[in-house]
Amino acid sequence: MAQFRLAAVRCILFSIAFLAVTGALFSQGDARVKLLASGFRFPEGPAVDRDGNVYLVNLGNGIINKVSPAGDVSVYVDTGGANQACLFDGNGNLYVCHNEPGRTGILKVDPARNISVVTTTSGGKPILRTNDLAWGAQGRLYFTAPDSNIIQPAGAVHYIDSDGSTKVFASGLVFANGITFSPDKSYVYVGEERSGHHLGTLWRYKVNPDGSADKAGKELFYQFRGRWGFDGMKFDVRGNLWVAMYSEAQLWCISPEGQKIDSIPIPGRNPTNLIFAGPDRQTAYVTVNDGNDGKLFRVRMPVAGAQ
Repeated sequence: MAQFRLAAVRCILFSIAFLAVTGALFSQGDARVKLLASGFRFPEGPAVDRDGNVYLVNLGNGIINKVSPAGDVSVYVDTGGANQACLFDGNGNLYVCHNEPGRTGILKVDPARNISVVTTTSGGKPILRTNDLAWGAQGRLYFTAPDSNIIQPAGAVHYIDSDGSTKVFASGLVFANGITFSPDKSYVYVGEERSGHHLGTLWRYKVNPDGSADKAGKELFYQFRGRWGFDGMKFDVRGNLWVAMYSEAQLWCISPEGQKIDSIPIPGRNPTNLIFAGPDRQTAYVTVNDGNDGKLFRVRMPVAGAQ
């Protein structure tokens, strides 16, 4: 009995020491990472309006939630079917990557919450799936279209041109995931995952003045290792790329030279995407797929966002 009591005391002392250390580590991050809201069903693709409200989609349903700066959650609109990301234009219209069978493509929700279909085809062919989206130059909207076929990949990047037509920007990708533009809009960065091979790649494409891809093709920017390693991404004003690391519960910072130079731990599992916001653009909102209790975190960043 005495040996049992001694072992129990040692276990308790070890637990106290462990909690003291991990609590100190968590408190260091707690100053810049705050939970804003929770209870979502696989939140993704956050967008921010002019008043600082955050909008996010739920992969588990067609609901797009609105979260106030104080953390109050409401239903903005229900599109029906699954959505993957959303993004505002300068007029307050919310564009949505939508994946409902028979209506897969891009939707638009106007300020009065009327829903319309922007496109379901590209180059005359149906869009099979959508994932993430980003604004290029001249009001062109680019979006990724994933595929899971490693042998004959049909994943692509499409864009809606200034005349309203939808065109193929790049093809031959597997799971085309996150997408973002360099601050000057001259390059677009696309994440491609190859889960069967346990790796993923960030590609960089030079964009022609007419919105098409330069003939030089894609250029390797960064190579990841690990299944489902990364997701959405955004640039800061220094040209660094911040990536939501799905498998690492972190934001990674990758320099313009393609080197990892910083990271920020995110409480909870599986960060899916981020967006910079706030008066000084030094606040990032990060969506996290934390099982059945998806979360939205507000992160004070070390540098302002470019987008």
